[in-house]
Amino acid sequence: MWMFMAPSLRIRFPEIVFRASKDGYNLLSLYASVKEFVDTYHYCILILLTAEDEKLGVFLDVIPDQGKNDRYIGACDTFIF
Repeated sequence: MWMFMAPSLRIRFPEIVFRASKDGYNLLSLYASVKEFVDTYHYCILILLTAEDEKLGVFLDVIPDQGKNDRYIGACDTFIF
């Protein structure tokens, strides 16, 4: 996955700021945990694990924010893996 990212994004190191098993399974909890990073030069990687141990990931070039219109707006660096 790291190789699919733009070189300008690979210079930063990932940090875990939300874990559903610890922070809760509520989307509002995720928004609250990442609120300090909204409108900054950070990105977000979401990794989902199903009950059948299947994995799905999403790279977001901006931090998810509940915002005013309840929808996500990304740019060209957003992808699913």
